[in-house]
Amino acid sequence: MGFNKIQVELFYSNLTKLMADYGFPPSRIYNMDESGITTVPNKIPKVIAAKGKRSVNKVRSAESGQLITAVCCFSASGHYIPPATLMSGATPDSVLFVSESGYINSEIYMSFLKHFQNHAKANKESPVLLILDNHSSHCSLDAVLYCRKNNIDRLTIPPHSSHRTQPLDRCFFKALKDYYGEYCDHWLVNHPGRTITQDNVAEIFGCAYNKVCTIEKAVNAFRMCGIVPVNKFIFCDEDFLPATVTDQSVPNEETTHQQIEVEDAFFSREDDVPLKELP
Repeated sequence: MGFNKIQVELFYSNLTKLMADYGFPPSRIYNMDESGITTVPNKIPKVIAAKGKRSVNKVRSAESGQLITAVCCFSASGHYIPPATLMSGATPDSVLFVSESGYINSEIYMSFLKHFQNHAKANKESPVLLILDNHSSHCSLDAVLYCRKNNIDRLTIPPHSSHRTQPLDRCFFKALKDYYGEYCDHWLVNHPGRTITQDNVAEIFGCAYNKVCTIEKAVNAFRMCGIVPVNKFIFCDEDFLPATVTDQSVPNEETTHQQIEVEDAFFSREDDVPLKELP
């Protein structure tokens, strides 16, 4: 159904109720999400050359690249939980999280929740609201029970709305990937003949992350999504048009063919002049 108005209204209704019940300050409202990057960026960076020059050389890696999942989390006040990188085929002591596929799963998400709690320090006197998508790895029974036990209130965004209601997707990940691509390009220029591997990603990703993780970006991200401050009217009716369904019935194939035959009967094949008007 895409960006559905009913689901979005329900999300802001639940958000308003949570804010009324617990009064979360911006410093206790977090958004967590994952995004995939590769050792070889897919986006080809722009090359500056002299006007009129037709042949411009550019250093590019010939490898297809390996998938790496970046797990990021920040608050509406601009506090960033240290990011986690999830790699495939890595040794357990080389990165924070490891999985066979490079994608997050229920076990990895549980590890991240513990990592999150170590830094957010949610408790009964100061609970935390964690906003995230409804990926299956986020909805395991163990994760729900852990959050209840540690005073972490969860609120999932509506399906197919991450580009609108997810602060990290709205303002953070695109800039992060752009900077990551620039630093990969810089690394290749300074290391001729070498390719970027998982061993180099932590350094390159860290440079890009430190460049983009500003307080202003986090604050603006929550504001643009209508989460902090809560603004359930942040989206207008035009934003929901792709999810609307027309009331016009779809003509069946038989009716369409009959209509064409009737129209052809009233026109000449030679000059498209109505036959009834011919002398």
